[in-house]
Amino acid sequence: MAPQPAIPSEEFPASGETHRTRGTTAFAPLVRSRAGHEHTAEVAQCLTTYLARRQGAIPEKNHYPEVDRMKELLAGMGADAVAEIFDQLALSDNSYSFEKEFLDSIYAAMNPSQALLLALGRPDSGPGKQAVLKAFTSWTYSDPEAAWHWQREEMRKGNPGASIPAMQMQAAICSSRFDPQMAAEAIERLNRTIPGSVGPDAGSEIAKVLRTPEERISLLHALDSTAAGSPDGGMIVAVRASVVRQLNVDLLFQSPLEAVPVLDTAFTREERQDFANQRGGSKAGSPAEAKDWAPWLAGQEAPSGFVSPVSNFMAGAATRFPELLDDLGWIEKLPAPEARQRAIAAMVPLLGVSHPEEA
Repeated sequence: MAPQPAIPSEEFPASGETHRTRGTTAFAPLVRSRAGHEHTAEVAQCLTTYLARRQGAIPEKNHYPEVDRMKELLAGMGADAVAEIFDQLALSDNSYSFEKEFLDSIYAAMNPSQALLLALGRPDSGPGKQAVLKAFTSWTYSDPEAAWHWQREEMRKGNPGASIPAMQMQAAICSSRFDPQMAAEAIERLNRTIPGSVGPDAGSEIAKVLRTPEERISLLHALDSTAAGSPDGGMIVAVRASVVRQLNVDLLFQSPLEAVPVLDTAFTREERQDFANQRGGSKAGSPAEAKDWAPWLAGQEAPSGFVSPVSNFMAGAATRFPELLDDLGWIEKLPAPEARQRAIAAMVPLLGVSHPEEA
């Protein structure tokens, strides 16, 4: 692949520094394999059959068993064996074709590390680069630490295929799962050494790979500390804002058990208010969900001129689930007087007609 801008030596810290998270993990070298070569003809035939169905030569069905079989075989097939399939189908390395892209996509999903080695062996063309990134990205989802380790080691060796900015960015994204501070620092360094390589929506991609409250909290704190110590702190602040925007979407579909630790620990006051307004304006899917969220929403202030989030939320929830008006014990359990006042103010108008005594 084409040479990339020179990376300062700080991009490759001494091996001892990387041991803060990697020291106890051994990663085997990535080697091309011919495993599964005895099935190459069958995979080629499956692909041919599938394409015939798409083109109408064979009556189309809603289900494609040949694709399922391809996935099964490709999962255990090495890069050299898949290269034989391309040869059998006369698919040129330098040209684009639906057949090649389809096979690349399945292989990247089923065996991403070998798919990466296959793609790296191709010429430096547009389709070749896309295949590399597709395979590497798939690998970062299935085994983020192994993918990160491989990319760092290949950069140390000077492999230009591992140094393209998009791959460096994907490596940083996947490392946010197991070392968020390192991820934040890598993103800052990448944008400083290759300006413009970190896009405005980078934080959204990072947020999508985070799975637990602990991962989300650690990442936001890492971005905060990196921004504070960076000459390019504004870029990190923008990445953090992108992370929060994505989390605002993701946390709407989480239970308070998973969402509230992130909101209370890592969001700013203004960010919590923004989320509370969104949650307050969204529907509860069940009475249990309404009861789960109501106490936290009662604890959130509304910005000036806005309806209280708990009032907004419970008005909609009680309309859908009137039985919520029969059990208001959650209000008495609220520890803060302000929260109890907001909850009472939210429920009294709803009780006025059907439960006048309780109101």
